[in-house]
Amino acid sequence: MVLALVAVAAAQQASVPVPPDLAADPNRVDVFADRSTILPSATSFSGYRSTLAVVHVRDPLVFRPADGGESVAIVGPVWGLVGALAAARGPFAVGVSLPVYATVGSDLTDDAPGSALGDVALDARFLGLDAAGPGGIGLAVQGRVTAPLGADAAYLGQPGPTWELLATGAVHLADTRLTAALGTRGVPEVELEGAALDDLLVYRLGVGQDLGPGGATLELVGQRQYQGFLDDPTNSPLEVLVGGFRAVSECTRVRGALGVGVNPSIGSPQLRLVLGVGADAAPAAGR
Repeated sequence: MVLALVAVAAAQQASVPVPPDLAADPNRVDVFADRSTILPSATSFSGYRSTLAVVHVRDPLVFRPADGGESVAIVGPVWGLVGALAAARGPFAVGVSLPVYATVGSDLTDDAPGSALGDVALDARFLGLDAAGPGGIGLAVQGRVTAPLGADAAYLGQPGPTWELLATGAVHLADTRLTAALGTRGVPEVELEGAALDDLLVYRLGVGQDLGPGGATLELVGQRQYQGFLDDPTNSPLEVLVGGFRAVSECTRVRGALGVGVNPSIGSPQLRLVLGVGADAAPAAGR
């Protein structure tokens, strides 16, 4: 079903003449999170938070022939860095993040893997209730807009702006934290052979367990397009990530996760690996 034009090109092992206008990997490290990777949080921080993460995504866009033939990785192994910076004041926080893809492979060409920028994202969050500390209940509203930087030619960016709005709830029970996020994402409409990709329902679930100075996390990340909501699985990727975090100093924490795509869909990778370090810095006295 996915990309008849790409299927023809894949069968001929040729470059796609006109790239499809879609981002094959819609998930990135959350700019405000301190423990999880992609899952938003409903806990506060003061001052500034920076994050730098190495990301490996294996085959987020794959063509699978209807006759059961060999699958073709339209976007093959991807290695990159994601940098993010956030600032908080009271219940309000803003952040910016940018992926830089160092190597982008594909089965469609014999050329050496290329490189590309991802779409820059601007995030804003209002924290209504803070889940920090045992017994805490958290509630946050988080929004994101992205601006295209040209990586749609590598299937890793959108051809135009996108937006996302999420409501996040969290409950902290002793050493366990439960988090759920539900929202909507607006993206440029993409016409495929026999299908169309458009705006999406976004959902994310997670559980974190404190273990001394660190802990373990489990995240479920998915989306479902509204068009053909009940019967079209074309753009409904679902991914499970198992990870962990550890404090290495009072203000620095390392975190990572290993994820797999559950269903064969655009943006559902065979493998995802995230390794990152984050640091908090309180504002100077008197500011």
